[in-house]
Amino acid sequence: MKIGINAVAEQDIHALLASVQAMRPGDMLLAISYTGDRKEITLVAQEAAQIGA
Repeated sequence: MKIGINAVAEQDIHALLASVQAMRPGDMLLAISYTGDRKEITLVAQEAAQIGA
């Protein structure tokens, strides 16, 4: 928090979904997938986009 930016890294999909629900418009989600085949990552990205993140 030295530069005033909070960052969270989640590996568990359920914890990630909870974190996305706490996001606000203007927040950023960086989703990284090794294969790009995980439907859960797409779901999380869509949820963040609906919030305006």
